[in-house]
Amino acid sequence: MADSDISGLGAASAIAASDVFPVQQGGASVLKATAEQLRAFINGGAIFKACNSLNTVQSISPNSWTKITAINTSLVDTAGWFSVTNQKYTPAIAGWYEFGGSLIIVGADDQTKFALIVSKNSVSLGNGDTILLGRSTGSGTNNLGEAGVGFLYMNGSTDYVELQAYHTSSAAKNTDSPALSITFFGRLLFAA
Repeated sequence: MADSDISGLGAASAIAASDVFPVQQGGASVLKATAEQLRAFINGGAIFKACNSLNTVQSISPNSWTKITAINTSLVDTAGWFSVTNQKYTPAIAGWYEFGGSLIIVGADDQTKFALIVSKNSVSLGNGDTILLGRSTGSGTNNLGEAGVGFLYMNGSTDYVELQAYHTSSAAKNTDSPALSITFFGRLLFAA
């Protein structure tokens, strides 16, 4: 089905995710929204939560930002925008989103610095395209964990987010292995 108006829809089962509908915004301006975008909005917005539910351990090299790939289960994904295969979330609605996550590394050296971010488009730090979820310096050899939330604007087409971690131990460190020890979540706050 090409561009349509709502009166010409017929059966709801005939609506494809890529079908486009006019949506009035304010006075005379009209935007177009796909059926996928409208469903996400009507269903209370887009929400996702993913985690490590298979006790997967990931090694994180020191002194470089590392994408967290031990996220292997999607617990909820109302819009279908989270990829377990790629461990990233690519929303199809432009707007402001809240994102968060948590991660624990095991056996960090004394005075290890540890940070966890939500990275937009694989940017590690800078220019406002990251959310610093937490950072800390450990005392003694121990496990270090971080968690937090923040906000980012997403363009609704090419922007994506992923978790990244950084530490300064002398060697690679593993993520903690219990189920749910790594979480990544987000939701649409408002469309732009």
